[in-house]
Amino acid sequence: MSNFWKGYLDVDGQPNRAYHAARVSDRTVDELIGMAKGFVADGEISPGEADALVRWLKVNQALAPDDFVVKHLTKRIVTMLEDGVIDAEERKELFEILSELCGQDAAPGAAHSFSTTLPLDTPYPNICFAAATFCLTGKFACGTRTKCQQVVEKLGGVNHKVVRLDTNYLVIGSIGSRDWIHTSYGRKIEKAVNYKEKKGASIAIVCEEHWAEAVWTQTNKM
Repeated sequence: MSNFWKGYLDVDGQPNRAYHAARVSDRTVDELIGMAKGFVADGEISPGEADALVRWLKVNQALAPDDFVVKHLTKRIVTMLEDGVIDAEERKELFEILSELCGQDAAPGAAHSFSTTLPLDTPYPNICFAAATFCLTGKFACGTRTKCQQVVEKLGGVNHKVVRLDTNYLVIGSIGSRDWIHTSYGRKIEKAVNYKEKKGASIAIVCEEHWAEAVWTQTNKM
C-alpha cells in the first residue's frame, strides 16, 4: 500500500472508519472555530448569535463526540439554558470562551482561559514527584520545557515525551496556548482526556501554576 493511502484504508483495503471519524471531527471543530471568529469580530455575542450557536451544537455535536471543546461548550450552554434563556452575563462568558478558542483577545479581565482550564482536574490534585511520571505540553512561564523536565527529574519524577496510560500527570504550560486546537499540544490533552474517559487511566491534568506551586513546596522541604 502506498503512503498516499496510509491511514485511509484498513488492512483489507476498505475505508478506515476511525480515520474518517477523526477527519469529520476535525472538520467539525474547524467549522466551530470559523463560526466563533465571526461571532467575536464585533466584540460581543448577540442574542441571535447565542441562539445560532445553540442550534449548531444540537446539529453537530454528534460529529465530534470525543472532542472536549465541543463537549465542554455543550455542557456550559446546557447549564446556561436551565432557565430557558442565555442572558447578557452568560453571553459575556460565551464571548470570552469563543475568543480564546479562536485566538482572539478576550475582554480585559476575562476570567476564562479556554485552552488551559478546560480539561483540568478539579479540585486540584496533590502532586507527588517521587517515582511519578510527568508529560509536559505547551510553553512554560517557569522556563523552557527542558528546564522544567530537569526540575521534575531533580525531584525524583520521570518524564514521558508523549501521554501514556501510565502517565501520572499531564502539565499544561501557560504561555502561547491559544493554538492548541489541532497541534501536538492539543493532541496530548485530547489523548489524556480520552484515556481517562475510555480506558480509566488515572492521569491528572494540571495547569503550570499548580505544578509550579507543588515544585516550590517540595523544593522547600528538601
